[in-house]
Amino acid sequence: MTARHSLFSFMPYGAPDLIAAQRPLLVRALAVASSAALATFLLAHLVPLSMSLKPVCVSIVPVAPHAITPPPQFEPPPALPKPAPSWPAPYRGPAYPVPVAEVTLPSVPESDVAGVAVDDRTLFGDPSATREPPDGPAPDPPPTRDQFIYTDELPVAVEIVKPDYPDLPKQLGIEGPVYVHMLVGKDGRVQRAELDERIHIPLLDAAALEAARQWVFKPALANGHPVRVWVAEKFVFRLH
Repeated sequence: MTARHSLFSFMPYGAPDLIAAQRPLLVRALAVASSAALATFLLAHLVPLSMSLKPVCVSIVPVAPHAITPPPQFEPPPALPKPAPSWPAPYRGPAYPVPVAEVTLPSVPESDVAGVAVDDRTLFGDPSATREPPDGPAPDPPPTRDQFIYTDELPVAVEIVKPDYPDLPKQLGIEGPVYVHMLVGKDGRVQRAELDERIHIPLLDAAALEAARQWVFKPALANGHPVRVWVAEKFVFRLH
């Protein structure tokens, strides 16, 4: 067996004393900590409770009525003065009679008024009483291009004028056809020349119209009488 030696034989003071006093010191520290925690708990809960149980005195102080300031009242703006009228005031004096001038209408004699005889026949609508104007009968309006005109014989060209080729389109190499509609009168001459809306060349239109106005026709006939009709001719411009 090995011999056991006490700690005090090696360390006569210090650590052996602490080990011997360990249990009494722990008990004392635990008691002090528990007492401190209990005292803190009691102070935290009992003191507010005791203060809340105290009676509270509320004093009501009356306020005088004049101490309350009423809210400001809205006051309407002052009325603006009415402007004086820019027109003069009506006359309020006594009324005076206004003399009325006598108007005598002139008598209209029974004579021609605007070329029409005035007699009993014209008053009662007799067509034989009307006269033609001094300049003769009203001109017959020309027919339109789409209007149908009855003819027994169509117009025939007896004098044909070829158009001059303008220099500018010739230098630019412009060529092609230009259709012109001509209104042939009763005397066989061209009264009106119009371009076709579909086939024409802007730089060549003027030359074609100038040549078309110089044409002469044998007029169209209907029941043996000359009539005005539209005809269409094609003017072709070629460089070679």
